[in-house]
Formats: sequence, structure tokens, C-alpha cells
Amino acid sequence: MQRIPIFLTLFSQLWTPSRRLEIQKECLKVAIIGSGIGGASTAYFLRRKFQNSPLKIDVFEPGVMGGRLATVKIAGREYEVGGSVIHGKNLLMKEFLQITDLKRNTHIDERIAIIGKNDEVLFNEYPYISTLQMLYRYGPTSLIKLQYLISTMLKEFSKVYPFLDQGHTFDSAKDFLLTISPRPRRKKVLKEEDSFVNLTKISIKEMMTNMNFSPELINELVSAVMRCNYGQSVNDANAFVGMVSLAGADDSLWSVQGGNKLIPERLLAESDINIINEMVTYVHKKGTSYLIGTKDNPLLKDENGDVLSMGVLPYDAVVIAAPLTSDANMGLKLPNSTKIPGKYHLTVTTIVHGIRDPKYFPGVTGNFLLYSDDENVINSVNLLKPVDYDGSEEVPSVWKIFSQRILSEDELHEIFSVIHSKEVIPWLAYPSYKHSFIDQSFVFPNYERLYYLNTIEWAASAMEMSAIGGKNVANMIYNQFKDSI
Repeated sequence: MQRIPIFLTLFSQLWTPSRRLEIQKECLKVAIIGSGIGGASTAYFLRRKFQNSPLKIDVFEPGVMGGRLATVKIAGREYEVGGSVIHGKNLLMKEFLQITDLKRNTHIDERIAIIGKNDEVLFNEYPYISTLQMLYRYGPTSLIKLQYLISTMLKEFSKVYPFLDQGHTFDSAKDFLLTISPRPRRKKVLKEEDSFVNLTKISIKEMMTNMNFSPELINELVSAVMRCNYGQSVNDANAFVGMVSLAGADDSLWSVQGGNKLIPERLLAESDINIINEMVTYVHKKGTSYLIGTKDNPLLKDENGDVLSMGVLPYDAVVIAAPLTSDANMGLKLPNSTKIPGKYHLTVTTIVHGIRDPKYFPGVTGNFLLYSDDENVINSVNLLKPVDYDGSEEVPSVWKIFSQRILSEDELHEIFSVIHSKEVIPWLAYPSYKHSFIDQSFVFPNYERLYYLNTIEWAASAMEMSAIGGKNVANMIYNQFKDSI
């Protein structure tokens, strides 16, 4: 694992004196492609790192600020459709909340019901995991062991914060996992087979089976949580992602009053950046700089295809903070036609302003229904509160459905007796975790200073993970350039 970039010494030797003077005379120029939490985190920590040095940051965003932290307006109010809840131990998100002067929305009143195979109601109207009914079904020993497993993982996870605070970096999602892995006793060297890396090689079901958890707990409770949080089966999703998903099922969750997207919006405002509302179509390396072409300002090429000039400023470093897999790429071409492995999982979000049919699970009074059976096209159905909900007012009956595909009108009318309006949003929200690509580097091979922030998602996908990836890339850039400006 690389803690300080190994090319730092080489950089000082290869960087020509004239170029060093140019940077010193002007400033370091960094482009960030994407305005989600990852891109905003990168900008914020770059500005902090280079607070006493000249730095220009351009953020390219053709659409709405915030990336996957999106909201939708329906029934006259605004609702979360993207990343919706934040864990109480997500320290970077807590830091961002404080520095942006935003407030927590803790009015999360979720009465959970779990629906199993053949529409069997397993649990009804219980807001927390550790209920008497669950104790009876799974036994206290299993639930205590599960809670210990989650708390241990969270404790180890927290090691990443002082690691990044000290200016260290990890080169890949694999190195991130090695960084936070527990150190085995009486062993000076951490081996891969002893680390969290090993959890990416088996499914969450296989890991929990090996730990003697019951099939009922795995196929009901764990499956329901996994399908809601990542839309994927316990048979496919790897064990580390499964652990992250389970950590997101406790009672310390919160969201941002006014919408989670306010965090990247205000972080960028705090970071003194320049927004360029254009879609990037091409990144080209020319000498020691990178040229960026957009739809509005394309790169000009000669008859041989060689780039003659750029549409936007040349940059010393470029950070891509948006998915680049073939299914999620919005049309950005990389140098040398570099390909990114893997794919993202499709989850369809349907927001419905309507009345739930009393015939739909008539005995269920919960407002958050989780579906544990992989054969069910629906992952979850839950009653929403507006992003600006104050805990006291009457609000419209608006529901959010996560499903594996777009639901038909007949399927929706099985759930709702009245539908006033609806919005359907297909999301490539997180990677498909059936296969692992944790070896993918944050830096493109043969292209120093071109960074791919979203590689962190191969460890797990969450707002906090993107924030961690952003801080890691900011450290990388600072370590690269700190002696040159």
C-alpha cells in the first residue's frame, strides 16, 4: 500500500524548470468532472490543503448540482430520491454538515414490516432490528453476534479518518480495505487473507453461513436490508458490502434538513470554485497538461486525429468524479480509449403521490415495507417525508418504491387505490457487486495526475465512501504538487 505517492521524487526530477516557474507564477489548475459528494469533497479538501497557495478549481457539471443526491418535486413538496440517509458514525458527512451550517433532519418515523416468501408477513410495525419478535424468531445469541459483527466493522472503519488526516493515501479500493482491516494478533505483517479484502471474494450469505448464522436470519432479515440498500441479493453481493449495508440498518441514521444535496452545493460554494455548465466529452493528455473537450467547446483535431487545441483551459490535474463503466458513462472519452471494468446495478425509483390500498397487506400497519424474497420485483415501499419536514405539519401521502424494473400500471394499482401523480427514475445508483474490481487504481495507468474517484465504490457505495474518496484524491494531488507551487 502506497502512503505517499512513489512518483513524488521522480516528479521533482522530471518536472522541467520552466514548467515549475509557470506554476509558481500562475497557479495550479485542477478540473473536477462531477458535482456530487465525491467531487465536492475533493474540491473542499483541495482548497484546505492549498489554502496558502494559488489554486484554480473548475467543476464541470452539465446538470443539477449534487450528482446522485437528487430530489424530486411532487404534490408541491420536495422529496429525496437518491442517497437518503447518513449513518451516525459517518464523520466526514458530520463535518460537512457543521461547516456548511446545515441541520440534521431526525424526524425519521419508520415503522418497519418485512415481507417474506409467498407474501408472508414476517414482522410488522417495529422500528428497530432488535425487537422481541426478532429475538424470538432468531434467538438472542444470533442478534447479539450480528450487532457485535457490525460494531466491530464500524470500529475498524474509523481508522481511515486519522489515516487521511495525516496526509496518507491509498491507491485503490483494495488498499483502502487493507488500511482499515483489523491487525491480527502476534502478526507483524497484515496478509490479504486476514483482511477485509477477503470479504470481497465471498458473498455475504457465504460469510454469514460460515459464521453459523441461521438460514432464516440470512434469507429474511439480511436479505431484506441488502435488497433495500443495494437492490442486490445476498447470494451475489460480497460480504464487505453486505456488512456496510447492515450497518445502515440501525437507529442512528439521519438526513439533511432541506435535502442531502445541499451538502455538495454548499461545500462547492465554500471551496471557491468555478462552475462550468458543460458536458465533458474528452480528456486528452498533451505534454504535462490535460486538455478537456466539451460539447460546447470540443477539442480541435487535425486530419490524423491529433489534437491541435483545446476548448477549455489546460489543467495540471483532472479528477473524474462520475461513473465511467460502459453502462453508466455519459459519453466521456478517456486518453487512449481506456476502458473501465464492471457495471452498475439498475434500481428503479418510483415516487407516488397516492393512497395505499387497504387491501394491500391489510394486516400491515407499518409505513416501510421491506421485501426479502429475491423473486419479488419490489425491493421496498416506504412513506416519505418532505426534505423540509419539521416533524409537526400535515404532509401529502407520498411513497417511494424501489424495484428491479419499471412497474406496470397494474402492479402500481395493486399497492395504491388512488394515484394522483407519479415520477419514475431509473437509477444506476451503485455498482453491481457480483464481481469485484477492487484492484482498480485511483490513478489511471500511464496517466499521472488523471484520477478516477469512483473507484472507491468497488469497496462500497455510500455518501461517506464518496467523501472519503474525495479526501484521498485531494491528498494525492497535494502530495504530488506541494513542493512545486
